[in-house]
Amino acid sequence: MNIQLRYYSGAGNTEVLSSEIEGEFTRRGYSVCFERITKQSNAQPPTGFDLLGVGFPVYHFRPPRLVVELLNSLDGGGRSIFFFLTKGMASGDSLRQVMTLAKERGFRTVAAAEFYYPGTDALLLFCKKGSTLEHLLKSVHSRKLQRQVNRLVEQAIHGAVISPPAQKYYHPLVAPFNDNPYQYLVEEFTVLRDRCIKCGLCVKGCPRDNIRWSSGEIAIGLECDLCLRCLHHCPTEAIQLGERTLNTVRYKPV
Repeated sequence: MNIQLRYYSGAGNTEVLSSEIEGEFTRRGYSVCFERITKQSNAQPPTGFDLLGVGFPVYHFRPPRLVVELLNSLDGGGRSIFFFLTKGMASGDSLRQVMTLAKERGFRTVAAAEFYYPGTDALLLFCKKGSTLEHLLKSVHSRKLQRQVNRLVEQAIHGAVISPPAQKYYHPLVAPFNDNPYQYLVEEFTVLRDRCIKCGLCVKGCPRDNIRWSSGEIAIGLECDLCLRCLHHCPTEAIQLGERTLNTVRYKPV
């Protein structure tokens, strides 16, 4: 069976989870090709697979735009697909949205699961370093995660078709936030030149190719999904959102 795994990841929670899922398939004797979802990878969508896994973090009660763009580019042709998402709190109707879209594109959804991980946007935007809130948010993890992963993989391999979940009862309350309420922050990106060591991690890591070299310096554009990968992964904290993130938490999953 040809299994392919595509995942979107900002700070890295979904990337770590994807590795766990890939490892479980491997332990069961399957070979998996997996790749991060970016603007570049979407230009060459997966082909020739029998089973496709798609993972993503929940951003403001919805899947990232690049995930939706990937699904819209595919023809399911009756093949199987499974989904997994990471969330800090509520997921809204994210699973319902991608499963409905997958069905429209001709896929058979055979498994889906939600996993709790620390909310990387809340840590960066609201948590001072060393605060009680930082400790609380970093303690958010799914219990019995390996058992969840095992169940997801088992269902992906042997499961029957499942229907999109019903709309969450709180959907009317969160629907106004489905459009990114933090989009205004895009214009606040700042590069502190005295801190920047020009390592290029932000350029390589940006899923939308929104960060580039310009005359030997880092330049950040406006085509941003606010995955916040550049801030969390910068080794010298040279990238900031104005002054609001000067003493807030950077996060890397372990």
